[in-house]
Amino acid sequence: MSRVAAPRLVSGGGARRVSVVVPTRDRDSLLKEALASVRANEEPSLDLEILVIDNGSGESTRSIADELGARYLRCATPGVSAARNRGVAAASGEYVAFLDDDDVWMPRHLCQLVEWLAGRPEFGAVLGQVQNTDFELRRPGLPWPVSLPNDGRIFAQLLRVQPQLGATVIRKSVLDQVGQFDETLLGDEDWDLHMRLAIDHLVGFVPVPSVLFRRRPSGSWDDLHWRQFGPFRRVFWRNVRRAGKEAPPLRYVLRTYLHHLGAYHSELLNNAKAHARAGRGRAARLALVRSVVASPLHATVSMARDPEARLVAAASIRPRLGRGRGGRGSEPVR
Repeated sequence: MSRVAAPRLVSGGGARRVSVVVPTRDRDSLLKEALASVRANEEPSLDLEILVIDNGSGESTRSIADELGARYLRCATPGVSAARNRGVAAASGEYVAFLDDDDVWMPRHLCQLVEWLAGRPEFGAVLGQVQNTDFELRRPGLPWPVSLPNDGRIFAQLLRVQPQLGATVIRKSVLDQVGQFDETLLGDEDWDLHMRLAIDHLVGFVPVPSVLFRRRPSGSWDDLHWRQFGPFRRVFWRNVRRAGKEAPPLRYVLRTYLHHLGAYHSELLNNAKAHARAGRGRAARLALVRSVVASPLHATVSMARDPEARLVAAASIRPRLGRGRGGRGSEPVR
């Protein structure tokens, strides 16, 4: 592939300078696809500064960054938050956008978001829409969110809807005020940033599909999903406290929290079902237990209404009963 010219370091001709922060860790084939999608958003009105922050081994990451005209940076501190913070610190653009190395931008969306934000100086950031896909970027779902309030006061909505960072453009000056990504969080650090933005600044919305968001299949990321459960609760409640008078009524807060617990339960239960269908009994039992811990209330409802959930639960219990009687029990859950 021929080398693409590096982005200009000084904005010219009235082009709006946008720093695009792309953290990466040992996913070079996906990184190349992500960077190509950034390049597909080049417009005469935009001056793109692409920053690749390597949080991994860096075996061929630098050459990929060079090939696609990006600036290569290393981040020795592990974690996506540290990598993003490294990129933001190096960014020279008036606006900052983000793209994870396993996601893909939609062509020509960036210009629309930047122009919308540039024309409304009272807004600190703007959100576009997300389309969920499978890991091969097939079968994109309907763009979400469908709508958000026009007045920019969207904290209540962000308590329920967790935006995808790849569909967000933020003024660099506002990002510096709001502060860095929380490097102590093992998950939901981007949701935390969005809510901090929404507490202190107006956040706009443009209903334009902006990013294809790869979703992992059920049963393929159990431990990661479970590790995110603790950070989710921490992020939710501390931002409710931060919001103070901006927080919605307590009834809304509690209903929204219950909604999230139900979503965690549902995902973990789906993991248990996927493991059970594949005959992975131990993994099915672990996922089932986690689904109950995430929300005993939703677990009770699932056992009452979902025949497959009852089958998984019954099959998970039988091997333990067999071992209790002196038998070995059967590992597969079918």
